[in-house]
Formats: sequence, C-alpha cells, structure tokens
Amino acid sequence: MAASGAHAEPASVDDYMKQPRHAPAAVVHYGPAPAQVAELFIPKSKGPHPVVVLLHGGCFLAEFQGLAQTSAIAADLARDINAWWTRTLREEQGLENFLEIEFDTHYKKFFMPTIRGSDVGSKKRYAGLSADAGGKEEMVYRGLEMARSDWTPLARQFQEGLLSRIFHGEPHQAFVAGYAQSMLAGRMDDLLVYRKRLRHRLDAYQVNVPPQVRAARMADEHNDRVDRPRQYQDGGWIEYVMTLNGPEPMEARRSRIDYEHYLSKQLQPIGDAILQPMGESFVGLTTLQRGLF
Repeated sequence: MAASGAHAEPASVDDYMKQPRHAPAAVVHYGPAPAQVAELFIPKSKGPHPVVVLLHGGCFLAEFQGLAQTSAIAADLARDINAWWTRTLREEQGLENFLEIEFDTHYKKFFMPTIRGSDVGSKKRYAGLSADAGGKEEMVYRGLEMARSDWTPLARQFQEGLLSRIFHGEPHQAFVAGYAQSMLAGRMDDLLVYRKRLRHRLDAYQVNVPPQVRAARMADEHNDRVDRPRQYQDGGWIEYVMTLNGPEPMEARRSRIDYEHYLSKQLQPIGDAILQPMGESFVGLTTLQRGLF
C-alpha cells in the first residue's frame, strides 16, 4: 500500500518553534563531529511497528534549537502518519486500524550491539543517554550486562564506565587498559563474585553440572567438615569465584583466582562489542597489561 497520498503543507519557522518537544530513546553517532548523530524513538506499545526515518537537513543553530525541535517534529509526524494510516485502511480496505506508531524517547547518544556472528543489531539490547527538559542526563540500559544479574559486578561496572565515557566524548582507551590492569593486580577482587540461583535440588543435576552447582556442592562439603548445616541441597543462591581449579564458593575458597577467566570471559566480550564498531579491540588496548601480570 503506497503512502503517496500523504501530503503536508510547508511549515513556517514560527510553527516549527512551537512544536512540543520529546526526548529520544537513544542517540547513535555516525561520525566524529558533535552534530553527526541520529536519534532513535522506540514505541512503548507492543509491535510490530512500522519504521520512519526523519532526515534533518541542517539548521543546527542555537536560535532554532536543532535536534531538540526535531524530536517535536518526530512526534507530530507520528500523529499524522497514524491519522493517514487509519483513514487509508478504512477507505481503501474497509478495515479498522489497530497498528499505531508511538513516539517514545529521544536519546542524545545510543548504542545497539550486533548479534554475535552477525552485522544485524540486537533489537532488545541497547544503551542510551537521555536528557529531560531540564538537561538532566540518564543512562538507560536494556538487556545488556549492566541489567543482567548473571554477570559479575566487574563486568557491569566496566560496561557502564566504558559507555559513559564514549557517550560523553571522554577518552576511553586509558580507562580500558587501566581497568584491566587493576583487575589483574588483584585490586578489584571484591567485584569478581558470581551470584547465581540454584533452581533445582543439588542432586537433580547429574549430566549437566554448571559452575554454580559445583560451587554449591563444595560449599556443603565444607559445611559438613565444620559441623554446620547444609545450605544448598534444596536450591537457593550461591556466591562463588572462578579460580585456577574451577568455581569455588566464597565460604570455602582455597585456590588462586583465575584472572585470565575474568579478562577473556567477562571483560573482553563487553569491550569488543563496544570497541569493534569504532575500529578498536579489547585485546589491542590491553595487550601490555596482560604481559605485565
């Protein structure tokens, strides 16, 4: 169904300045200049939703408020499209319209990682920097390690720090290298703890035995030796770290921490997802630190 029947009269500068403003869900940088950004607006309602691309043809001047006012045009555009879509379906197809474009959020900066092994964006995983009408900024995370409990605090803080620096145009290379160095030097051991849930009884795990189960069994063996009640036979939450001898519970850790595990399994996947689109890599920024420890 073509949209060629939708027309609008040119707007005056006064009309443009009177548009209500809305904040984008995310901002995506496509170049080094501050104005080289694209804003993403994601509907709150359940889809599927059509996609509209709005190109700003210049006028990035303080007098006309540029991007802030463009978001108002986006909301106005969504209203007009919904009206046209409803009318066209009714007049040409005799159908009621149950599909609605909705303006959600305007992000100043936006990051959406690709699906692993693909160049397609992961639609349910993104981070953005938004700002309200007063200029107060907020980092928003959806589906990333920052928002997931099965990653260590080490990984979550690293992702937050790296994205924040990139979104604000701050140097990030030294942060990546310094973060890895501090972890390898043992200065971040309190951030290495996994906290995972045991969803079944321990004796139910026979073939596939994940790390948290191995740690829980070791913890209850320790409880037996010190005449304490077993804590994990019926499930629950277990805290453990990865050591050179595998997962060990916090209450009975005997081995040295496997820092290489945290470097390659926690920090590198996060770092590469953010750095590679910028032509950088986690290994490239941390090779010297690996050699020092």
